[in-house]
Amino acid sequence: DNYNPLNTSLFVNVTDDVAPEPVTDINATNITDHSINWEWTEPSDDDLNHTIVILFNSSDNIINTRTINHTLETVTFDNLDYNTIYYASFQTFDIAGNAGNVVNSSDVTTLPDTVDPVITVTALTSPQTFDPNKTYIFQASVDERHLDDVWLDLNRTINQLTSNTSDYTYNITTLGAGNYTYTWFANDTAGNTANESLDLIVEQATPACTLTFDPNSPIAYGIETNASCSCANTETNPTLWRNISGIMTDVTAAENNQNITLPAGTHNYICNISETQNYTAASISADYIVTPTNTILNLTIDGNNSDKTVEILTSVNITGTIIEPTSGYLELYDNGNLINSGNNILTNTTSYTSAGTHNITLIFNGTVNSTSISETLFITVTDALPGSITNLSFAAKSHNWIYWTWDNPTDADFNESIIYIDGVNVANTSDEYYNATGLTENTTYTINIHTKDNNGNINTTDVTNSQTTPIPTTGNIIINEIMYDASGADSNHEWIEIYNNDSSRINISNWVFNSDSTNHNLNLINGSEILDSGEYAVIVQDDATFLADYPAFNGILFDSSWSDFSNTNEYLELIDSDSNTIDIVNYSSSWGNDTAGYSLELNYTYMDNSIGANWHTSFENGGTPGAPNSHPPSVISWNASSTNIGSGEVGSGEINISEDINSIQINNNVSVICNSGDCLTITDNWTDGTDMNNGETQPVIFTCDDSAAGNFSAIFDLTSEDDQSADKINVTCEMVLPPTFLSGTVTNETTVLENATIVVKQGGSLFNNTSTDSSGFYNVSVIYGDIYAVTASYPGYTNQTKTITMNESKIVDFNMSCNPNWDCTSWDSCSGGTQTRTCTDLNSCGVDTGKPSESRSCTNPKSCFPAGTKILMADNSKKNIEDIKVRDIVMGFDGKHNVPVEVLELESPVRDHMYTLSFEDSTILKLTAEHPLYTTKGWKSLSPRSTAEENPQLNVKQLKLGDKVLNSNGKYIKITDINFKEKIIQTYNLKKVSKYNNFFANNFLAHNKGSPSGTYSETYYINLTKQGVAVELEEDDEVIFDFENESHEALAGSVNTGSLTLKVGDESYVFEVGDELNFDLNEDSEDDMSITLNKLEYSKATVIFKLYEEPESFLSSFPDTTKKEEKNESKEEKQPKELGSAEIFREEIKDIQPETIGGASMFMGKINKALNSPYPKYVMAGIVILLIAIAVINNSEKISKAFKKTSKNITKKKTNKKANKNKKANKNKKNKKKTKKEKS
Repeated sequence: DNYNPLNTSLFVNVTDDVAPEPVTDINATNITDHSINWEWTEPSDDDLNHTIVILFNSSDNIINTRTINHTLETVTFDNLDYNTIYYASFQTFDIAGNAGNVVNSSDVTTLPDTVDPVITVTALTSPQTFDPNKTYIFQASVDERHLDDVWLDLNRTINQLTSNTSDYTYNITTLGAGNYTYTWFANDTAGNTANESLDLIVEQATPACTLTFDPNSPIAYGIETNASCSCANTETNPTLWRNISGIMTDVTAAENNQNITLPAGTHNYICNISETQNYTAASISADYIVTPTNTILNLTIDGNNSDKTVEILTSVNITGTIIEPTSGYLELYDNGNLINSGNNILTNTTSYTSAGTHNITLIFNGTVNSTSISETLFITVTDALPGSITNLSFAAKSHNWIYWTWDNPTDADFNESIIYIDGVNVANTSDEYYNATGLTENTTYTINIHTKDNNGNINTTDVTNSQTTPIPTTGNIIINEIMYDASGADSNHEWIEIYNNDSSRINISNWVFNSDSTNHNLNLINGSEILDSGEYAVIVQDDATFLADYPAFNGILFDSSWSDFSNTNEYLELIDSDSNTIDIVNYSSSWGNDTAGYSLELNYTYMDNSIGANWHTSFENGGTPGAPNSHPPSVISWNASSTNIGSGEVGSGEINISEDINSIQINNNVSVICNSGDCLTITDNWTDGTDMNNGETQPVIFTCDDSAAGNFSAIFDLTSEDDQSADKINVTCEMVLPPTFLSGTVTNETTVLENATIVVKQGGSLFNNTSTDSSGFYNVSVIYGDIYAVTASYPGYTNQTKTITMNESKIVDFNMSCNPNWDCTSWDSCSGGTQTRTCTDLNSCGVDTGKPSESRSCTNPKSCFPAGTKILMADNSKKNIEDIKVRDIVMGFDGKHNVPVEVLELESPVRDHMYTLSFEDSTILKLTAEHPLYTTKGWKSLSPRSTAEENPQLNVKQLKLGDKVLNSNGKYIKITDINFKEKIIQTYNLKKVSKYNNFFANNFLAHNKGSPSGTYSETYYINLTKQGVAVELEEDDEVIFDFENESHEALAGSVNTGSLTLKVGDESYVFEVGDELNFDLNEDSEDDMSITLNKLEYSKATVIFKLYEEPESFLSSFPDTTKKEEKNESKEEKQPKELGSAEIFREEIKDIQPETIGGASMFMGKINKALNSPYPKYVMAGIVILLIAIAVINNSEKISKAFKKTSKNITKKKTNKKANKNKKANKNKKNKKKTKKEKS
């Protein structure tokens, strides 16, 4: 207890520098192609910590290092190369870090790799619908340690893929509709391969298409419509169809998405979408309704749209107008009687003779686009006494007449005014004037007027006016004698004589005399200022001087004052009290009075006194003032220098005119002679030798003949014994062709024919044409005197022609005979050995002339289709067979192409059975046993014997399961099932079809059994050899051969017993037997081949095609055979043999010469063996790659030739003769050479 505890520590430093023992018993176990496992025994050291194992390859390169806990005595190295030498180095370590000795294992070799890669494919959903925006993801994972390559084969398109993992993906956008096989391939570095295949079906999508209208239906007529047929995709080509007059018509170009105006009615539209690769066919239909517009009329009476009351005989203007639509045919009625009709505007001006009410109705009967409508107004007509005239006054008067005027009453039924002069009814007139003549001068007259209407009602109210007739202050006073050069001095001795040449006396007070432009007043010296008719008066310069010179003068004398007259010429004028010029004489000394003291006298008062020829020097010294003039010489003259008879019509009678001959003094033996011009056409009636007295006037009648047309002129001379100077007159006239009409009526046996066509020809050329109206009447204007051929025609009637000479208007009637136009229904079903039908005359002639038979003997037809079978039309639309009509255009087949054909006859028998054919594309076709279908081996039916009973000329074979039938897309579809059922069923068939006697039913080519399906020519494919190839040719046969990888053809033309026409390339050659022609095919100036006509008989020619020098390249791509097919085979189209991919490849390489390709001979056997394996198409991929390598190494074209499409040495191929004739012969110049690289 007395001590504290004591803690004491002792540290001892122990070290370990002893290395552990190495491992022992090293042994390699579980060796694989990619891993090695080593086991060993650890040393017994108790401080052992771990062992480091280092893996080396045979090159002593470190591959891997592993640290292994001392409790484990094993290690596995993975991911090693196969068939490779490895060894391991082992070194132990204790806890202190001391390392033991390194111990190496013995060499170990990994096993060879014999395991195929493992491919896991993620399957795509199938079938899928085509989507242009869809991405197809092809996915697979590959389990393979030594993986080399991975690729995807999609329908023989190789896609090499890489990936950082075991998962592989290949994306494809816009995969078209179709059947696809996709195969994943993988191989490892040891040459182990694997593949996995799946099928993918991409079905056609339904196109997203629309049929829209803007605006929506219904609309009123006149509004524009926009119909749009469109699809969301660009692949399809939609077309817009509209029912026009009962026929569906493609209106895409004219109407699709365009503004148009449709007529009123229901319009059936179809938006049609044809089938494409990726889209099914589709059709959208809709009705578009256009309603008629409401018609608007406007009926007015005197411009007002209201009823009206008028007096009888009042003029009324009735106007009818169509406002909406802007034009149309109108009818105007008055109390139910049609008074006018026509388009757009009707105007009718009328008046009524009796009182009453009139219903005026305007009617529009409507059209397709406008409604019918009428509008009515009323006119009330009244009657009363006429009113009196107004504003009666005289407008003018003279000494023997008074001219009154007035205004008539406005009554519509006013008829006339009753005129009384001094109480005596002198006239009744509807005019507004009356001229009372034959009155006495200086006398008062009274007019009284009553009025009368159309019904005889007289208004006796007096309306009067009185007027007094004056003495005339003007009239025909003429200057008759002039003393301008008196004896001795002229001053105050000059005078003039005036003469009243009027029929009335005239008051000349306040008249003036003008000389030298100066007026001089008249101062009465002796007598009266009023001159009686035929009385003389003298106006003197100085009255005293005059009376001194003429002391015996006691007549009327006026004094005036003027400067002396000129002795050469002077202007003299008489002016009345109203300043009117009455007479003018501008005399000249040349007229006469050239001797002083002799006056200048007028010859004739009835002739113009302004003409010098009508004056003469007085025969008496001092003249004859106040008395008749001294006698002049005799003169005979016309009253005019020219005259125009006028215008007349040829054949309508001569025309004439009268002109006067005037005689001054006595003229004996007067003659009228035509001097020049058209004297035969224009003639006179004058009697030559006629004598005429002084002042006598006689008429001459000139006549224009009507026998010819034209403008005519003639000069006639007038002479007498006393006047030899000829007075001339120019006589003219015109004769024109008369308007000439050709008219008549066209009828048949019972009635008139409206709208019959009338054609008028002149000299074989069309002159005019017209058509008959509703009464069968026609009228044509023609040329007088010409000859015409007139033809009447009418649908269904025999034309009639008549020749007419038109020397006058003529009536030419036609009575035409009707020609029946028979239209017959289809023959009904065969019953009791008889078929019947109904024939109708479309012209309704009422006779049986030429009527076709309506019954015939028959045998029951056998091969037909049920209702609902779709027939392909020429526009690629489809129509139920029961709806097909004669003359419909359907789609047929000419041996190469789809072509339009016409339906000529139909049949629809009742049958007792029906077969149903199912095809690999899920389509079906129902038909009877005897109906032929076109297959890869020609026409076949389910019962060939029964087919032959209907048409022995048609060669058909047995149709069976597995046969492939041609469809409208040019594909052959396999039959997968045939089902039979007995039942009574109505069937249909296109019994006769033009040209090729076939059509498409439910898209499959069927024969109508009418006749064999056309004639065909042969096409021969041959190999040229030095020995030559003999081919037997008929007309239109074709030979096709290759030379240096270019195709050439020879086309047989006419073949007869004398020669053969053969077209080679672009040139034609004529061969006789033994002829040989050489040809340079590659244009190297050396002949390459020859053609020889070896034999010629009937329509067949044996021709030898011989090669001069075969190319160094592959000798031939065809087997060496030239034998034609057996003669007894049907002349139907032979389809090339359909082979699987392995068979095709085998056919292509079987003629390769093994010795020319080295190791290829041994390989050929392996190829054949591989092609017979369960996976030939996968093996082919490797074969193709290997063959390419061999071809490159051996520099041989023979392997590349194996990839060229092959055919037999002579393969007969049917082609339609007509198509062959149109083939171009220059194919050999157009085919481009392919390089060896392209072919490989």
